Amino acid sequence: FNAAQKYTTDALSSAFFKNVCEKAGVPVQVFTNNSNVAGGSTLGNISQAHVSIPCVDIGLAQLAMHSSSEVAGVADMKMMVEGLTAYYNKHFTKDSENNFVIE
Repeated sequence: FNAAQKYTTDALSSAFFKNVCEKAGVPVQVFTNNSNVAGGSTLGNISQAHVSIPCVDIGLAQLAMHSSSEVAGVADMKMMVEGLTAYYNKHFTKDSENNFVIE
């Protein structure tokens, strides 16, 4: 998350993804930038402004791009695959009160 919306994630997309992962038994780690440190200058938030679908920034830490302390393990990849599989196997609708429902 970033208060200046430098990532695509918003409250709705975060809640959707966390809910799906929770139901699939996949843990989710949340990261929030310190408000006085710049970050999130990726293309995600720019491309999100041009599509009308909820988006969420997700990913595995990796040794190279950002920090030598970010390392992904085999278990991380397995959980990512399980979380994405669960997400893409869900159907999102709205109920009679215009609330989003995950089926």
